[in-house]
Amino acid sequence: MRFRDQDIVFAAVPQGQSKGQNLEIPTANPANYFHVISNSADLPRLAVDGKLFLPASDHRKRNGKLPLVMVVPGSLGVAPSHVKHAETVVSDGFAAFVLDSFGARDVTSTVANQTQFSFAASAYDVLAAWQVLSVHPEIDASRIGAQGHSRGGSAVLTAATRRFADAVVGAGAGFRSVLAAYPGAAISSSIPPWMRPKSASSWATRTNGARRCRYRVIARRSASPAAGYRCG
Repeated sequence: MRFRDQDIVFAAVPQGQSKGQNLEIPTANPANYFHVISNSADLPRLAVDGKLFLPASDHRKRNGKLPLVMVVPGSLGVAPSHVKHAETVVSDGFAAFVLDSFGARDVTSTVANQTQFSFAASAYDVLAAWQVLSVHPEIDASRIGAQGHSRGGSAVLTAATRRFADAVVGAGAGFRSVLAAYPGAAISSSIPPWMRPKSASSWATRTNGARRCRYRVIARRSASPAAGYRCG
């Protein structure tokens, strides 16, 4: 059963329930990173989807809008652990969006074959989802973060690179912060030299307006998925 066809309700969140709402994400199927950077207007198109969960509590709202954490799964697609991460951040007053890049492509796992769709396509999906969520009436576009796992960790880091993001969502637009949990080796081997940061520390810091945003790259599962989303 595809993730979009599952009925998921977080019943244990403070002050009420949170029922998953399906959102369609218009995206693309680039063959590689250069395909996006050089000709983003001429890419094969498709739509993926995911579920949006809104907290019952409004204590994190600013100007009537919520911050959001996007959960981006790894090579096995959406698993119960990813849904649990979403439930954790919703319980803390964040909105959450669980992205499913697999179902619409008729892929169940890329563990044995990572070429079923490109790593560039995974990163493109993340930014395409940001575009949809950034105009949602309940969501604060300036406070959207992404949490990626394994292949999804590689995707959120690529989505945070300025050159890639500018080609997809426009100059200066994109995520407030990202958290990559055990990202794949594709981070070093698949990203071409002209897109890589000049030093390892560049992965951990980027400037967002006048504020400096830091995000952690970790090599183990985190018990606190909301940790790491800080700017100062």
